[in-house]
Amino acid sequence: MIKQTVRTKVDEICKRPYDEITQMIEREPFTSIEVDNGKEYQIEIIATWDDTKEGVIRIAGYVGGDSKHWWQGFFSYSIYERLVTK
Repeated sequence: MIKQTVRTKVDEICKRPYDEITQMIEREPFTSIEVDNGKEYQIEIIATWDDTKEGVIRIAGYVGGDSKHWWQGFFSYSIYERLVTK
């Protein structure tokens, strides 16, 4: 369930115009807390240049562990990425 939530958020961003997505680069990541089966997960969506500025943009969705356990906050992993071109 949480993986599908991340995919949906990344896909929604990828549908935006290229110029709008470029404004997300080098800004604070989009962050939200999502609940899945009684557990809270931190989701971050980050936009970065894939290779060169003004080229391909990589949109990556990351998930942190159950926020009720402080030590899981140190472990986040990318579960979905897409590339966006002009």
